[in-house]
Amino acid sequence: MQLIKSYITLLLTVLCANLLFAQQVSFTIDGKVTDQQNNPVQNVIVKVQNRQSVTDEHGHFQFKHLAPGEYKIEIMSFVYKSAPEIITIDNKDVTIQIKINTKDVVLEEVVVMTETKNKTARENSSISYEIDNQYLEANRENSLMQTLSKLPGVSNISIGAGQSKPTIRGLGFNRVAVVQNGIKHQAQEWGSDHGLEIDQYDVGSIQVIKGPASLLCGSDAIGGVINIRPASVPKLHSFSGDVNLLAESNNDLLGISAGVQARNDKWYYRGRLTLRNYGDYKVPTDKIVYQSYVFDLSDHHLRNTAGTEADGSFSFGYIGNHFKSETSLSSVYAKNGFFANVHGLEVRTSQIDYDKSSRDVDLPYHTVNHFKITNNSTYYADNVTWKVNLGYQNNVREEHSEPIAHGYMPKPEGTLDRRFVKNTSSLDILSELENTGNHQLTLGINSEYQHNKIGGWGFLIPAYQKFIVGSFAYDKYEINPNLFLHTGIRYDVGIVHTEAYYDWFTSPVDNRGTTTNEYVQRSQQKTFDFNNVSASVGISYLKAKMKYKLNIGKSFRIPLASELASDGVNYHMFRFER
Repeated sequence: MQLIKSYITLLLTVLCANLLFAQQVSFTIDGKVTDQQNNPVQNVIVKVQNRQSVTDEHGHFQFKHLAPGEYKIEIMSFVYKSAPEIITIDNKDVTIQIKINTKDVVLEEVVVMTETKNKTARENSSISYEIDNQYLEANRENSLMQTLSKLPGVSNISIGAGQSKPTIRGLGFNRVAVVQNGIKHQAQEWGSDHGLEIDQYDVGSIQVIKGPASLLCGSDAIGGVINIRPASVPKLHSFSGDVNLLAESNNDLLGISAGVQARNDKWYYRGRLTLRNYGDYKVPTDKIVYQSYVFDLSDHHLRNTAGTEADGSFSFGYIGNHFKSETSLSSVYAKNGFFANVHGLEVRTSQIDYDKSSRDVDLPYHTVNHFKITNNSTYYADNVTWKVNLGYQNNVREEHSEPIAHGYMPKPEGTLDRRFVKNTSSLDILSELENTGNHQLTLGINSEYQHNKIGGWGFLIPAYQKFIVGSFAYDKYEINPNLFLHTGIRYDVGIVHTEAYYDWFTSPVDNRGTTTNEYVQRSQQKTFDFNNVSASVGISYLKAKMKYKLNIGKSFRIPLASELASDGVNYHMFRFER
C-alpha cells in the first residue's frame, strides 16, 4: 500500500513538473518589417520553419507558441529582398526588426485577356461605334450632336448655336434614347426646337448604337441609343486639369471650358465649368422674302440668333475592393434667341430694334436650365456583378414672345408664352451573371416617374404625370469563337395621366345653332395605360475582316403626352399640333 502511494506521489510530481515546464517553454516572436528609411512594409510574407505570417499595415508580424532554440526567419516577396536571419529563443520572448531592400525582378511574358470594347462591338449583333475623347477633340463642332453627325447614319436637328438633337437613320425625338451616366436624359424632347442640354466638354466617351436597343433602354430606343459615359477614373495619387479656349468667326463665338480632377487611394473627384457667348449668325445674303414681303438684314446678320450658355458639373467617387460608386451633379443653362421672323409677319409691327447689336437677345427667345444628379454604384460578388443607377432631373424651359392677339385670344400680359417644368426620378438595377459557360446573361429592371407642369398664356401640351417600369433578360451565347447568338425579351408597363386645361379667354362656340362664348377645353383629365412585350434574336458572324449581322425583333414605344393630348399653335414651327 505504501508503495502504491509513493508511485502516485511520484507520478503527480512528474505531471506538475511537465505542466510547469510546458508553460515556461511557450514563447513568442514579435517582429516588424521596414524599408531602409524605417517605413513599415505591408503585405510581406514572413516564414519561420513551416509557418507563415503576413505583415499588416504597420509592418507587424507575430509567431506564438515557440519552444527554445534557433529559428531561421525568411522574407518572401517579389518586390523586396532580405537575407535570412537566425535568432535564438532562450527562455524569453523575442522582438526583432527586419530591414529589407527593393529588388529588380524580370518576369516572363504575361498575357492579359479581357473583353475589350472593340471586341464586344464586333461580337454584338447590332451596329455600334465607340467614340473616345480624342475623336471628340479632333472633330468638335458647335454642339455634341453636331460632332456625332460625322458618323454614318447619324445626323442632327440644329436649333441655333449649341442647340441640337440627334437622329439615327432618320429617327429622332423620343425614338432615340440619350443616356448619360447610366440614366436616360429627360427634357422636353417632343419639340423640334428643343435642344439637348448636355455640355459636350463634360464627356469621357460615347457609344452610339444604331438600330433597336429597346431591350436594355426601354421603349424610347427604337431608333438607337446615344450612350454618354463620364471621363475615366483619375490615376492614383494624381492631380490634373485642362483649359479649352473657344472662338468662331461666323457668329463671333467666344468661350472657355476648364476642368480639374484628382485622386488619392480610394477617393476621387472631377469638376468642370463651361461658358459660351455668341452673336447673330452671318448669312450670304442681305435680305429675305417671306409672303411677298422683303426683310432687309443688317450686315448679313440673321437677326436675334445670339445666345449664351453656362454649364457646371462636379462628381466624386469611391473605389474599393468589391465596391465602386460615383455621384455626379450638373447644371446646364442656355438662353437662345429665335430668328426675329420666326413668327411670320409680326416683326413688321414690333418696336424692338433688332439691329442695334449683334450680341443681344431680344424677343422671341427661350431659356432652359437642366439640373441633374446621378449615382452609379457597382458591387462585385463572387459570381454576379450588381449595378444600381439612381437619377433625378429637373428641366425648366421658358419660351418668351411679344404679346400679340391671335384669333380669339386678346393681347396677353407679359412675355411668357409657355413654361414647362419637368421632374424625373429614375432607378435602374442590373445584374450580370458570370461562370455560366458560354453564356453572358444580364437581368435588369428599369423604372421612371415624370411630372411635367405647364405655365404661360400659350397652350400646346397639358400637364401630365408618367410612370414606366420594365424588366428584361438578355443573353449572349458564344456558339464558337466566330459565331454569336443574341436573344432577349422585355416587358414594359406605362401609365400616362394628363390634366385638364381650359383657355384663359373665351371663344365663340356653336351649340346647335346657338353661339355662346365659352372657355374652350383643350385637354381632358384622362389616364392612358400601355403594356407590351419586346423581343429580339440576333446573330453575329465574324470571318477575317468581314462582319455579318442579322437581327429580327419586335419593339414598341409608349406615346408622349404631346402625341396623346396636344391642341394648340406651335408658332416656332409654323403649325397647329393636335
